[in-house]
Amino acid sequence: KAGAELILLKISLEVATFEDNEFTDIEATLKQMRHGNSFEDLKKVNLQVTQKSACLLSDAEFLKKQAEVLVKGVIPLKYILNIDTPEAI
Repeated sequence: KAGAELILLKISLEVATFEDNEFTDIEATLKQMRHGNSFEDLKKVNLQVTQKSACLLSDAEFLKKQAEVLVKGVIPLKYILNIDTPEAI
């Protein structure tokens, strides 16, 4: 909604090793997305691209930047790296 304040929380990559996670190589809502819960599926995620500070919609890597780790359950606070200093975006 207009006027809402968005907060960016940085999550430790260690969370990717949690059991029952699902990994997508691009944005999860797209039909061409590949997904799975194995280490091989995680290796399909281009981590360098996901960590870019910015990526234009017209950029060939835009969809790869939208890759997701779907975590089942709760992420413990110790894995939220900036819990004491969250970034407003």
